[in-house]
Amino acid sequence: MSSTLITGGSRGIGRALVEEFARAGHPVGFTFNQNHEAADDLVAILAEEGFAARAYACDVRDFEAVQALVGQVEQDLGSNQDADQQRGVRNDGAFFRMSAEAWKDVLDTNLTGVFHCCRAVGPGMIRRGGTVLNITSAAGIVGIPGQVNYCAAKAGVIGLTKARSQRSWRGWTSG
Repeated sequence: MSSTLITGGSRGIGRALVEEFARAGHPVGFTFNQNHEAADDLVAILAEEGFAARAYACDVRDFEAVQALVGQVEQDLGSNQDADQQRGVRNDGAFFRMSAEAWKDVLDTNLTGVFHCCRAVGPGMIRRGGTVLNITSAAGIVGIPGQVNYCAAKAGVIGLTKARSQRSWRGWTSG
């Protein structure tokens, strides 16, 4: 059976996805960035129930780290057939008071991280007929006061996903 890779899988929606895929019998690898305790807790809970999942520390803002992650997951669990991305960080603030660092941190994690993951798994997914699922937020459509960076990133994910699904995957090679 092919594996599933879930980014941001130690908490929230990502954790629920890890639990569902593992309980359905899929080999699941999931990422976390800083919360080792939550990741270890999820792996232990699933192991107690007789299901397996592996946690991988990865900063999705780092393209080389994401590429290495994909290779490691495929080595450990088999070829990725599904990749589900839903991680998100927030660093809220009023627009005119938001620091450049707060803007960059959220965009780099929530948007650039999605690009890094899509780019890393894309060529193999095309060959295998796999699926990349980007889960975003209504914030990318309606906007939320005080969350301009988060809303911009989530709107960007919507645009990236729409563009990616419009035949732009054709012609990709593994190089």
